[in-house]
Amino acid sequence: MVNIGGEIYCVETQLNMAHSCGEGTVMIRILMDGILKKNELLHCTYSGHQPPRNLGKSNEPKVYRALHSKAKVVIIKYTLEYAKSQGWKKKTKHDSAPYKWIDLQQTMTQKIGEIKRAYQKNLDMKK
Repeated sequence: MVNIGGEIYCVETQLNMAHSCGEGTVMIRILMDGILKKNELLHCTYSGHQPPRNLGKSNEPKVYRALHSKAKVVIIKYTLEYAKSQGWKKKTKHDSAPYKWIDLQQTMTQKIGEIKRAYQKNLDMKK
């Protein structure tokens, strides 16, 4: 385990993979896998404010916690600093620009949603 800042630790193999990926959004996804437990991600949202919309009206919404605030800040800061030091740019339709906080925040939100959908799909297949 390697301390990436603020007493937040990442699995060393995941950190090495993140350093070699070449893109900020990919790096943040790999770091999330190396730092956060999937079981915890199933029961949280990025901000903790809005439950998933795919529950439907018939299901009672569950209480979701916010993603660990210190961990998400450290992960985003680490990724922004590393991407800047490596000269990585966000690829857009017409140009490339440095990564912004909001870009990585959105990527983290998407990753949490993907994990939840994959888990739900797995549950549905077992029925």
